[in-house]
Amino acid sequence: MDELSLLRERIASADRKIMEIMARREEIARAIGHYKLSNNIPIRNLEVEEKVVERYLDLARGLGIGERTAVDLARVTIKDAVEVQSQIMKPSESKSILVVGGAGKMGTWLSSYFHSRGHEVMVLDPDGKTDFDRAPSLQEGIDKSDVIVVATPMSKMAEVLLEIFELQPQGVIFDIASIKSPIIPLLRESASQGIKVCSVHPMFGPDAVSLYDRNVLVCDCGSREAVIVGKELFEGTGALMLEVEVERHDELMSFVLGLSHAVSLAFFKALAGSGFDHQTLERAASTTFRKQMDTSRDVAFENPELYFDIQNRNPHASRALELLGDAVDRIMESAVDGDRESFIKIMEDGRVYFGGIE
Repeated sequence: MDELSLLRERIASADRKIMEIMARREEIARAIGHYKLSNNIPIRNLEVEEKVVERYLDLARGLGIGERTAVDLARVTIKDAVEVQSQIMKPSESKSILVVGGAGKMGTWLSSYFHSRGHEVMVLDPDGKTDFDRAPSLQEGIDKSDVIVVATPMSKMAEVLLEIFELQPQGVIFDIASIKSPIIPLLRESASQGIKVCSVHPMFGPDAVSLYDRNVLVCDCGSREAVIVGKELFEGTGALMLEVEVERHDELMSFVLGLSHAVSLAFFKALAGSGFDHQTLERAASTTFRKQMDTSRDVAFENPELYFDIQNRNPHASRALELLGDAVDRIMESAVDGDRESFIKIMEDGRVYFGGIE
């Protein structure tokens, strides 16, 4: 065996040891998960997770390993531990859940997710296929359910919610609309009449494999009981829960969704007019370009109807788009006019915004 083959054997041996150590680490993480379950402790503790990252960085410095590698390894092991523990943290009480629109992409994801968490799932959807029991009617589905989740397209959301509220459901109701403004008056009015309703926004799409580090927003519409139940359905999974005022939600989304989508749309629209095909540009790509290309490519293959609604139905969207246009104008003016100080100021403002020193 030549020297290179021997060295590769040593690498393979080191890999086996790494996997054995990971298996032992998972056993310990699982034991911690059982302790957390017995003592009603949440899976995620961001302060502890940051200490783990610092520990990896300290070890890396002593061993001559790069900081980026140390951070990446720390994040991988944290994610693995959270996912191991999330398999243990099943809800103490199984609920009957009706998913209205449960044959759509996000409805299917939610149905599968709730089923995996030990809940009984029914679907009400005249379109599409589903592996779950279908509710014979909206009334019968509501009567048999502890929770009603509305996962219809935004264009039908208000109509479906009104139909549900008119049946005076006893269970908790929440929608998953990306934009809340068109339904806020209905949600508030129904809550004031004693209906247990909140509004939820999973900040991910139907391709999500894990909830680790995924954000789930829960909006209080006037029923704390609904908020508590809505949060409980996603807790113990590694998801990051955030309560947001329902009236504040769409202003946030004008930047979190609207602005980020617009940047990607503008990016691939500009590339399409560049005269270069994407393969040529990718072969010459920098790190920054490749990251932006990957994000923009993902956006290009998303649902265009949904992306239009996110821009069109949000009353705050115009402000975010105007700020984007103003920023592009400033960048172009400083670059074309040779205004070095103005260009540098733009970058310095960015550093300050992201926590740098002014």
